Amino acid sequence: MSRIVFGCLIMFSLAGGLTVSAQKKAQVTYMRKAGETAIAADVAKSYVAAAQPCDNYGWASGVEMLLKAKQVSIPQKDWVMKAYGGYKCITPLTLPDYPELQRYINGDYALAPERKVRLETEFAPGPPLTPDPFIAAFRANDALLLIWKGKPYVWYGVVYDEYIHPTGNRMFEIMELKLLDPLAKSKDKQLVSFIKGKDDANQIDGVMWVRVSARDR
Repeated sequence: MSRIVFGCLIMFSLAGGLTVSAQKKAQVTYMRKAGETAIAADVAKSYVAAAQPCDNYGWASGVEMLLKAKQVSIPQKDWVMKAYGGYKCITPLTLPDYPELQRYINGDYALAPERKVRLETEFAPGPPLTPDPFIAAFRANDALLLIWKGKPYVWYGVVYDEYIHPTGNRMFEIMELKLLDPLAKSKDKQLVSFIKGKDDANQIDGVMWVRVSARDR
């Protein structure tokens, strides 16, 4: 997948990025619905603070949050132990560390005799691609781990403007990323926003999906 930076005036459609001429056309013929939201509500309610003020614990608590919303209960200390062979405090984590940590998540897990699941991850370096799959994910109550300035955040929603053409074609302009900071030092700092036009998309290092599927044995 190619890396696409969403800058101040870039708008995306289902088919990909718009050209400048298409943007001008959108201003004339597209109906704008401003301030639309897509939120993974269960994830937003599943905040888990990092047990230690370290990036690897932030990563582990982020994974715990994503799974908790899917009714998969694996505490952060288990992920830290599995990845590091002990309860080590690692700060900072570098960009190559995050895709490397995937192998400690991927695999089959028996949560109880009657419930067995498979966890699979995917890491995409760089800023998010076209917003369509992310909006769809949040609407389906799914979320991701986003790495911003080297730090892990749980990305649980977006605020966006939607542009609708009379033909039914739709375009989306992301205005805000809604994040949870596992390493927040106080409760009032747990909710974080990445704001278009204020924050730099080039400082987003990548996003990680964690998918859960049932297995028979």
